[in-house]
Amino acid sequence: MLWIHRRSGIRLVLDVLHQRCHNAGEPLLDALASCLATWPPQEQPKIHFSSPRTELRALMRQGQRHLLLPLSNQHSDLIHPFEFVEFLRGARAAGLRPFDIMLEAKAKELAVLRLREQIARYAPDLAQVVE
Repeated sequence: MLWIHRRSGIRLVLDVLHQRCHNAGEPLLDALASCLATWPPQEQPKIHFSSPRTELRALMRQGQRHLLLPLSNQHSDLIHPFEFVEFLRGARAAGLRPFDIMLEAKAKELAVLRLREQIARYAPDLAQVVE
C-alpha cells in the first residue's frame, strides 16, 4: 500500500482487521508505523480498529434457519477488549506518535461505551489515553 502514498501523497489509514486478513507477513506494529509516517506532522493520523466476527450467522433459506460459521473478515458487534489493549500497549511501547482510532463495530455507540468500561476495568493505566 505504501506505493499508493509514494505516487500520490495520499495519507494511509491502517485498518487493523484488513491488515490481519490480507497482510504478507508484515507485523501489525510495522504496518502501523508505516501508515503513521504518511501523515504530516501537524495532522493527527487516523486508523480503523475492529475485531473479527466470532458469532454464528443465521441465514434463512426457503423458510429454514441455517447457522453458518462466522467469516473472519467481518466486523464483530463489539470490540475485543484484550486485543484492543494489547494493540494500544504495543503502539505506546514502540514510541509511535499519537493517532485517532475509529472503531468499526456493528453495535456502534454501544460498542464504544462497552469498550471504555472494559478498559477502565482491565487496563486502568490506559483509561486516560482512551477518550
